[in-house]
Amino acid sequence: MKMRRLHIALAFVLALVALTLCSQDVKASVKELPVTTVNGRSYYYYEVQPKETIYSLTHKFGISIEEMFEANPSLRDGLKAHQVLYFPVDGNDGAAVSIAGTHTVVKGETIYGISQKYGITSEELVALNPSLKDGLKAGETLIIAQGQAVKTMSQSRAGKTHLVQEGETLFSIARANGITVEQLEAANPAVTVLKQGQVINIPEVVTESGNRSEEVVASEPAEEIAPVVEKGETRIAVILPFMLKQSPMPKAAARHLEFYKGFLLAVDSLRNSGNALKIYAYDTAGSTDTVAMILKRPELKKMHVIVAPDDDKQLEMIARYCRQNEIAVFNAFLVKDTTYVSNPMVIQANISSEQMYSRAVTGMLGRLNGAVPVFLKRQGGATDKAEFVQLLQAEMRNRNIAFKTLTYSEKLKDTDLAKLTAGDYVFIPESGRASEAGNYLSALNAFRDKMLGGGGDVKLWGYPEWTTFKGEMLEGIKSLNALIYSRFSDDAGAWDATIVNAKYSQWYGGKMSEDVPSQGLLGFDVGMFLVKSLSGAGKSLTGDTVPTYRGVQNSYMIGRRGDCKGLSNNALYLINYRPSGLVENYLLP
Repeated sequence: MKMRRLHIALAFVLALVALTLCSQDVKASVKELPVTTVNGRSYYYYEVQPKETIYSLTHKFGISIEEMFEANPSLRDGLKAHQVLYFPVDGNDGAAVSIAGTHTVVKGETIYGISQKYGITSEELVALNPSLKDGLKAGETLIIAQGQAVKTMSQSRAGKTHLVQEGETLFSIARANGITVEQLEAANPAVTVLKQGQVINIPEVVTESGNRSEEVVASEPAEEIAPVVEKGETRIAVILPFMLKQSPMPKAAARHLEFYKGFLLAVDSLRNSGNALKIYAYDTAGSTDTVAMILKRPELKKMHVIVAPDDDKQLEMIARYCRQNEIAVFNAFLVKDTTYVSNPMVIQANISSEQMYSRAVTGMLGRLNGAVPVFLKRQGGATDKAEFVQLLQAEMRNRNIAFKTLTYSEKLKDTDLAKLTAGDYVFIPESGRASEAGNYLSALNAFRDKMLGGGGDVKLWGYPEWTTFKGEMLEGIKSLNALIYSRFSDDAGAWDATIVNAKYSQWYGGKMSEDVPSQGLLGFDVGMFLVKSLSGAGKSLTGDTVPTYRGVQNSYMIGRRGDCKGLSNNALYLINYRPSGLVENYLLP
């Protein structure tokens, strides 16, 4: 599957760097195709169906073979079923990128250093060279897009050197020397992972006036901090159980530390967003007594927002304190907490189950496209999604949509499906558990092959738990063109997630965990949202609405709904796992 995604990405990138766009006839012929956006550019795309040929596609789109190759150079290696073809949207600004040339990677070079050399961003370099998602290799030849003139460190002069100590990170060294991680990386292009005993350069960075530049002020997790609060600052407190005194660190604490690391990546990327940023981190040590002590610290009353821990009682304590001191509370972890209903200072960052089901039903039915819904019910099987199924069926009755219920015992068999005539079907199970999926996936895939031969189609609708599926289970739902709803997006191969992961590795010398959802990406999105929302005048997060933020993994559509005194998130994704391996994430409006 990894290689299939790589082929799809390569087809897109090669189309992106084509020197000549397709003719006007091509654009006119594909305007009814769906549109996807990659790296800020819009493209029509088409998934090749079985038995289609390059010749038949040229007739379908009314173009020549050469024009087809021009838009999709990978076709010269042959056409494959479920391959994705891309065509630039009419009026796409900068749809074609002129090529400046190539670059052969030398040992010790970094993605950041190469992008700086050619005047482009790291994101642009990775988009043009998808192989970089698997790491940079000496001797590799990279495509380089035309950027600005080669950049130099004209505003940086030699400073001093530093002997790396055990446990130090790029962030801690940069902070200790009053510079940014980006400036530290630029002064050490050969350094990708810090090692104890390594000697690195510490540049002295000056502004045009000769004064040292102002930097983001942030703290690593600590039991106590005593910062000086200044006017014009954006101040955010992160109160989490880092469990710094425990060895080894508990798994839950490691997840919180990863969240915080991702959060700091966002802070660094927004260091020039306006006023100075100060991040204060406190370790609750998993104790309500420690939280009580933290709430007595004088600087806490000056915060604009506090990111609260995933403990009901501790959240309640912090919410009460914040209500008294008019400080916003961001609840990123406790999905079922309803403190926001009565407390005007609390922001629930997760859409409620009731609202999620309602939005999912509406969004999914909008993609039914005339197919017959069939609900799968196993005798004695799990029914953990009964509430959602009942809402979906009720709305179908309300819209006069006829549906069927197929009851089976043990495993679904071909004979159970034999009563369904040729046509288009959407199957909806009553459970989101992997153990239940194993009872019907094989039969549904065989049924889909049969329907495709007769002109019909078979799809599967399902649940957020499916984002954790791997191996054959994941392949099984993808081959059924599965559609699910989820509070977070799911595409680890997306360019923006790849960039954040690469930056995380550069900063901290290791990769994010494979948790679903990723705690590092969650921290990054929370940081981006909070800093962006607080960068405007007033620095308030408790108005009736807050600007929408579409994140790498988590998005925020915050508002005051119904009779609730606080704010809540309304963001919900529909995720389509396609047979081609393409994963499409739709953020519902």
